[in-house]
Amino acid sequence: FIYRISQRGDIFNQNERVLGGNGRSLCLITVTPFLKSLPTLSFAHMEIGDVVCEISHLMNKRISLEEWTTLTIFHTTIMNARWRKRTKSAFYRYKPEKVQNGILPPYVVGCLNEDGDIDWVRIKKTIQDFSRPEEERRKATLQSSKTHDLPLPRIWCPLYDPLVSYIVYGPSNLKCNSPFPDQDE
Repeated sequence: FIYRISQRGDIFNQNERVLGGNGRSLCLITVTPFLKSLPTLSFAHMEIGDVVCEISHLMNKRISLEEWTTLTIFHTTIMNARWRKRTKSAFYRYKPEKVQNGILPPYVVGCLNEDGDIDWVRIKKTIQDFSRPEEERRKATLQSSKTHDLPLPRIWCPLYDPLVSYIVYGPSNLKCNSPFPDQDE
């Protein structure tokens, strides 16, 4: 059972435009259906303004063991990228031995493309990007041009503070107090 996670708000919409999300979204992939539809969550956040979050049923789909394994790795990657930013605690771990014993988690987080299908290409690319060792990430940073912008904006977590993430375009002459590069006038 696949449920789309829709998040809306000024900052979410701005990040969607800047990062070229093109209608992609996260989703919940569950082994059993939700008993009823989930209510829309709407609240005012101090830093990012009004936020609306909806989880809606999208489709039913059979997932192979190989696909489920890939999804659990993606889920673990997402949890470690976001959860640790808040808790600063140990890494989240998915325990495959529990699967072998018949104990499955009730869901994993996946990614949908703009057509609403599971975005296997993006899932595998995310796993690959986040699994690179620190030295390889450092080398890639040093090899990138110091004078040209990146071909596409990226989310960047600096090595000196991996619990913080930024949207980067490449080198610029902007100062810290400059407006957001895609800020509406």
